[in-house]
Amino acid sequence: MKKFSIIIGLACIVMLSFSCNKTLQNLFTGFDVKVPDMQVTIPAIPIVTANEILLGSFSLNFNLDSTIRANTNNVFNINSVTSLKISNLLVTISNGTSLNNLSNFESGRLLISSNSNTTEATLVNFMFPTIDTYSYVADTNNAPEILSYYRGTQINYKLFGKLRKPTTSALNLTLSITIRVK
Repeated sequence: MKKFSIIIGLACIVMLSFSCNKTLQNLFTGFDVKVPDMQVTIPAIPIVTANEILLGSFSLNFNLDSTIRANTNNVFNINSVTSLKISNLLVTISNGTSLNNLSNFESGRLLISSNSNTTEATLVNFMFPTIDTYSYVADTNNAPEILSYYRGTQINYKLFGKLRKPTTSALNLTLSITIRVK
């Protein structure tokens, strides 16, 4: 009988432990995290080709685990996260003119890789308008799951673009990214 009581007691402890962890997970509602801005100077591109070209590569050290702990008073960590997606991407040209701005580009594409997932994935594709455009918010509704990339601390991005018309001067481009941690 004593063995039976011990087994029942241990089973209750295990069930309570799982239940507490599940409750704690349900309390984690998530939050938005602003990734450090990435800046690149795109040189003048006088020739329009049929293919997209690499506009810039960016690498940054980013510890999502520390960010989660700091935003939740050390209650949650990266193991509490079930989803991570880009929620906002803003592309800005700071020195654009009527002859040189985002409308010179037909499309863009941003790739991600990291030291925890080296397989490159497309974060977002975007089509720029044909009218003079100096800032553009990309549609992130179909953004892929990127948690496996942010489990690492070295995050790598590559920005590609396809020209619509040549540029005659260098463009200072900034990518501002916000990710949704759930």
